[in-house]
Amino acid sequence: MDLVSKIKLSSDHDATSYDLRHIREQLRDQFIEEATSSWRVVHTTSRFNRRVTCIEWHETYPHMVAFGSHAGDIHLCDTTNNKNDIFYKGVGFGHGSITHMTFSRRNPLHIYTTAVDGVFAKKDLEGKRSEVYLDTMDYKFWWTSFGISEGVMFVGGNTGNAVLLDSAGETIYTYHRFHKGKIQHAEFCPASENILVTSSNDKTATLWDLRTWGDSESPKPYAILKHEAPVNSAYFDPIHSSRLLTTAQNNKIRVYDSHNWDAPRLTMTHPHRQFQHMTHIKATWHPFYEDLCVIGRYPNSEDTNKKRCVDIIDLKKGVVAGQLYDPSMAQIMTVNQFNRFGDMLATGMGCNALLWSKQSPGCCQKDKSMFDGDVPLPNANRSQRNNSRSSNNNRSNDKNNRKRKGDTDTCTKSKYFKKKKLQQ
Repeated sequence: MDLVSKIKLSSDHDATSYDLRHIREQLRDQFIEEATSSWRVVHTTSRFNRRVTCIEWHETYPHMVAFGSHAGDIHLCDTTNNKNDIFYKGVGFGHGSITHMTFSRRNPLHIYTTAVDGVFAKKDLEGKRSEVYLDTMDYKFWWTSFGISEGVMFVGGNTGNAVLLDSAGETIYTYHRFHKGKIQHAEFCPASENILVTSSNDKTATLWDLRTWGDSESPKPYAILKHEAPVNSAYFDPIHSSRLLTTAQNNKIRVYDSHNWDAPRLTMTHPHRQFQHMTHIKATWHPFYEDLCVIGRYPNSEDTNKKRCVDIIDLKKGVVAGQLYDPSMAQIMTVNQFNRFGDMLATGMGCNALLWSKQSPGCCQKDKSMFDGDVPLPNANRSQRNNSRSSNNNRSNDKNNRKRKGDTDTCTKSKYFKKKKLQQ
């Protein structure tokens, strides 16, 4: 190929790249305008008697979303037909608070949860008995978050301890001082499941490469992203998995890029201050637009904008590009997460679960189905599922009667667990 052809080809490629970027920016701006003007709360439910602590959309059934509460209850909501909703009764206020949950990749009827009762378990939506992987048997020690990849499961604790399990739930490594403070969030990189990110109360978000781990007191981190306050969350972007979105408790949102982990690409001040008896506020990505995220707003007395709403953040400019606001919803919207199509947003507001979407004729009222037509859930006996936790509640009573000796099963290196080497 001659030089002129190369130059022409390069020019055409640059023009095409520019056109694609321009189209993406137009679509992003169109989404912001539409969401701000047309999105409304199309579904609300108040099945909980304690605040919402976490939200998870189903990957296989995108019309299903699970809400977890501070009392350990789980409400599985079908956005197409509320008759398919499932409600799990938790162990109660004070001990059952769900700290994290995610649906199983291999079986759409399974959901993994960690809770303040010290249990990391896999629950079955058909009403079968839960499969418990870890149990501290002590309310002073509990599991706060976890990440699941194809072959391993990482579980972090409230004292900075952590356990690495294989897919069958057998312990590979146990670390007593993984972080210097409570682990707030853990997530595997979607593009490379050997890479793990954790955020902690020790004011860091840390990247780890599992291929370098071994049987030591604590593995060596790949990169440490220092903050000025405890870090509530660190999320990989869902498009390229090359950036991290962190939310710190000092009203800071940061974006880090894989080209330079030493300094944030963006640092933005946003009102989401911390309060002890409130679910941690976390910024989460939009699934399609790489420069957009949403986060609940908790204005202070000096803030001119007193709205308690959901802010849409333009991470390219570092500004609030739009807001989702309903005058009838006056509480703080702490937890927010898009479904995988980006056309619906689930929100936790106090004890209420909300669903935002573009307003259309026939939208639901409170506890009504969202759209016409029924999309069935997986076949399961709801009467069994609603009572599935009753057998597990007995464990809670046993735990109260048991002498507290700490996490003797999972926070020490047990002889009967074989150590397995991770695949390179």
